[in-house]
Amino acid sequence: MSLRLKFLIGLTLLFTLLMVGLFVERVHSTRQYVEAQLASTAQDAASSLVYPISRALGKDDVILAEIAIKSLLDRGYYQRIEIVALSGKTMAKMEQSKRIDGVPAWFLAWQHLEPAPGSALISDGWRQLGRVVVISEPALAYKQLWDVLTHTLALLLIAYVISLVVMNFLVRILLQPLTAIEKSANEVQEREFNPINVIPSTREFRRVVQAFNLMIERVRQFLTLEQQRAEEYRHQAFTDATTGLDNRRNLDLRLDGVLKKLPHDSIGAAFAIQLEDLSQLNNREGYQKGDAILKNIANILLDKMGKQSPLIARLNGTTLFALRFDLSSEQIDQMGDQILASLKIMRSDIPVQYGLAIVDFANGTLKSKLLSSTDLALQQALFNGGASFQRLSANESSNQLGSQQWREVLQAAIQGKTWGIQAQVVQTIANKAPLHQELTARLRNQDGPWISAGLFMPMAARHGLLQAAEQSLFDLAIDKLENAAVLQGQSIALNVGLLGALGSVAGQDEFVARLTKLKKHAARIAFEVPEHQLLAMPELALRFARLLRDAGFGFGIDQFGFSASAATLIRELKPQYVKIDRRLIIDMVEHKDTREMIISLIQVAESLNITTIAQGIETESQIALLNTMKISAMQGYYLGRPSEVI
Repeated sequence: MSLRLKFLIGLTLLFTLLMVGLFVERVHSTRQYVEAQLASTAQDAASSLVYPISRALGKDDVILAEIAIKSLLDRGYYQRIEIVALSGKTMAKMEQSKRIDGVPAWFLAWQHLEPAPGSALISDGWRQLGRVVVISEPALAYKQLWDVLTHTLALLLIAYVISLVVMNFLVRILLQPLTAIEKSANEVQEREFNPINVIPSTREFRRVVQAFNLMIERVRQFLTLEQQRAEEYRHQAFTDATTGLDNRRNLDLRLDGVLKKLPHDSIGAAFAIQLEDLSQLNNREGYQKGDAILKNIANILLDKMGKQSPLIARLNGTTLFALRFDLSSEQIDQMGDQILASLKIMRSDIPVQYGLAIVDFANGTLKSKLLSSTDLALQQALFNGGASFQRLSANESSNQLGSQQWREVLQAAIQGKTWGIQAQVVQTIANKAPLHQELTARLRNQDGPWISAGLFMPMAARHGLLQAAEQSLFDLAIDKLENAAVLQGQSIALNVGLLGALGSVAGQDEFVARLTKLKKHAARIAFEVPEHQLLAMPELALRFARLLRDAGFGFGIDQFGFSASAATLIRELKPQYVKIDRRLIIDMVEHKDTREMIISLIQVAESLNITTIAQGIETESQIALLNTMKISAMQGYYLGRPSEVI
């Protein structure tokens, strides 16, 4: 029950008691008054009749006495007038009954009046003849008593209504600070820290609001500090201090994942610039000169590669490295010429020899092969004096499908819904209890090996079949989820992306509409999106997360932690859980700064009530380390390999 309702109920009870008390007191006092008036009127009438009746009876003229009685009775204020002899015999009597209009019968029965009679002695000289008795008519008294009752009740009701309106207005004003506190508290639950701007004038409420605002500010400062700390740890662990590019450890962790994003029938290009004898320059002219040269070359790569490059890093002390996936063979050569031209313009500022290498590669190229080919190309470029760039190929494209074969395989899978779906368990750290099953899709080319989604989804996008593939997979999931015995009663996490249908407002609306078929299972179904896709489309990411929450489904972030704005991302998207990238989990075992960054991310997530999950758990030592970091859950081959469910 709300405080406002309690106030109004209390006011009603108070007025009820007041009304009953005033009503009873007013009726009682009015009744006493009218009864006294009736008695007084009767006595006055009896006294006024003594003289004419005495003269009439002195002459033994009863008729004349009755005329005197009748003249007084005709006025209508008396009920009965009677002349009684000394012996008690009635000598003359007249009475009348007057109709009482406008007064209900129940009131007459409740407030029955017994008018006191008025009497006076009748005498003729010294001779006493009898008494005259007068009883007043109570009709007017009843009417007066009823009017007093109704008027009093009406006034009290009007006063009650006015007081109720005034009290409601005052209570509304009085409770505005509490309403503001409630709203602000709900916003804090939604990870929005907005202080209360209107400070009440009431001292008690003012203190509460000020204390609440102080608490909100402390929480906001804490989360901001943790966010800055996480970003600082990430910057220290994965950013080169000299150039501001990713460092070698970041490149080693990310390169395998980046290479897998290259479409199967496309070529990628690695650009590398190496300075020769940089250590001698540092010894001769100081490290500041060498650092300035590296910064200038880094700026050239950043300018030429732009946002289209998935990775720009400092490969080692003298080498800078960048990737591009969106260039044709001719465009790769043109990019090499542009970089070389910029380096020649800076030739006077680069007093050491440099080499530019370009290595093109196809999907499936291993990191080790790409880096070794890059090193060879750099050595050849340096040997040739750096006048031109050296281009090599590191393709390892054996046993790959051709473009037309990919289209045929994908179309067959879309039409026949011949996908495979595997489930891998995610367990809590504390008691090893299942948290949910993560579902991943696979594709088979006739009797060949299964192909992971990381390989066939880029090809589906290449051939314009991504939305059709997503639709086919989703239809299969809807039809089969309830029949998959291993998933009965368990929570489920499905991987989705923003590169296909979900990359538009209409596509998101259609997707959520189709989720109505799974509405009864919404509480145990979550959808997770990779971190890099969320960062690429922030507005659509926010919208998709909100649509899922409104529909009752869960939302999570996959491959989390590599972005410098990871802490900001979870504050804005408010996911139920985040899955920390397996490359970070592997790297944290040997590097303390990676562990500190992960701990900071965990603290930020924990303060926002977000579950943290470690991916890629493969050893007992990783689990032992996670136990000291207060992470919530884990996933990996150590706990169990994916099993076929559909």
